[in-house]
Amino acid sequence: MALRLRKSDEAALSELLRRLDSSVAATLKSHFTGQLSNEDIEDILAVTLWKIWQKRETLESAGGNLRALFYLTARNTAIDVLRKKRREIPRIPLEDVLASLYYEPDVSQQAQTLDEFQVEIQNIIKSLPERERRVAETDLLSRSPEEWSNELAEELGITRENLRKIRSRLRRKIRDALVSKKLLANL
Repeated sequence: MALRLRKSDEAALSELLRRLDSSVAATLKSHFTGQLSNEDIEDILAVTLWKIWQKRETLESAGGNLRALFYLTARNTAIDVLRKKRREIPRIPLEDVLASLYYEPDVSQQAQTLDEFQVEIQNIIKSLPERERRVAETDLLSRSPEEWSNELAEELGITRENLRKIRSRLRRKIRDALVSKKLLANL
């Protein structure tokens, strides 16, 4: 099929969509539960097809895995869509933030609002180096970051162990920044 795509055979593109559409859509729904609507997923699949069509001349005719390319392109497009949504509505659900940090906020005498907490988390993430920011964003957008470890490590060109260490340092950095701003209890 890659060879047919390289030859600009539009029927091959339709066949690729027919073969992979439902399985990739189901995978996106499960990985981004509650974050993507059915319309979002349809748009993501359309953009994915367009991206593959744009790169059709670079596809390997033998040995290339179109299923993996289609899935990874769709996943990355989904992450881009969620980033765009987050920019439009600049709020990260508190439950997701706390789940990724494994800590509870200090809700004692200090009347810090949820908005201040969310804004500070976003500012901390924006100030991180690119690789750490990519890990933080992927973890916050995914219901289960560990499921994405292999793909994320491969995308960043690191091992899963290095990714685990980055996550650990990242949690510590975010926790320390929140503690210093008195938005999180010092545990």
